[in-house]
Amino acid sequence: MRNELARLYGQSQMASAPSGRQVEVTVLRAASGKIRACLGTEGPVTWSQRLGEALRFNLKIWDVFIADWSAPECQLPLELRQNLLSLGAFIRAKSFGQMANPERATLETLLNINENLAAGVAQGPASTSSAPESVEAGQAV
Repeated sequence: MRNELARLYGQSQMASAPSGRQVEVTVLRAASGKIRACLGTEGPVTWSQRLGEALRFNLKIWDVFIADWSAPECQLPLELRQNLLSLGAFIRAKSFGQMANPERATLETLLNINENLAAGVAQGPASTSSAPESVEAGQAV
C-alpha cells in the first residue's frame, strides 16, 4: 500500500524510504490541504476544477485504504476493519456528492476525518499489546 500511496502523491515529494505510516500521514495531510485550499475563508463553496481534482485525489487515497482493509491478508482486528471500511464508504459517498453539490460543512467534515486519521496514524497504536505487529510495521489504520 505504501508504494501505491507514494505513487499517488508523487515519489519526488516523499522523503527517501519513508515508513508506511509516514506515507499515510503525508498523503492524508496533502488531501486535507487540497480540500482546504478550495474552501476559502467563508461563504458558499462552488464547484471548480481545483475542487474536483482535490476530491478525486481524496477518493484515490481512500480507494487504496479500502483495498488494503478489504484484502484477506489484512491483519487488523475484524471490528476495526469493518469500522474503517464503513468510514471509507462514507468518505466515498460524501466525496461524490460534493462533486455535484459542494457544501462547506460536508467538505469540512471530509477534511476533519482526514486530519484526525492522519493524527491517529502518526501517533501509532495506544497499546502495542492490543495491536497486531503488522499495524506497527506500517499497515493502514
